[in-house]
Amino acid sequence: DGTLRLWDTSASSCVRLLLGHSGPVTAAAVTPAAAVAASGSEDQTVRLWDLGSGRATATLPHGEPVSSVAFSSDGRLLASVGTRQLRVWNWEAAVGRDGGAEPVLCCDSPVPLIGASFLRDSSVCLGVGVGEVA
Repeated sequence: DGTLRLWDTSASSCVRLLLGHSGPVTAAAVTPAAAVAASGSEDQTVRLWDLGSGRATATLPHGEPVSSVAFSSDGRLLASVGTRQLRVWNWEAAVGRDGGAEPVLCCDSPVPLIGASFLRDSSVCLGVGVGEVA
């Protein structure tokens, strides 16, 4: 429904509704410091959210429906995964530059992608694909 919900697990209640995507939200991640969230959507964007205020701080254009998002362990980088594209963003540089940010890395995949993860030192981002390479 295009919304992201912030839940208080101890009270089993929704404490904040984050609105902004024009398509279903398909992925979410939170920075290690728990101050910022990223959400991916079928609307082909990644949105960044200030969890304290609930305000969207940036929209990153992925270019295809987003199936996964992941922050690096140091919180500096954000990976977004679409059907056949992995993008890595310096998300802090994107805040306040709605739609104007460019990824620091963009990789096309010969097989469909379903996820991404960073190594502990954030030096490598691993894209997870399914299928066989012809």
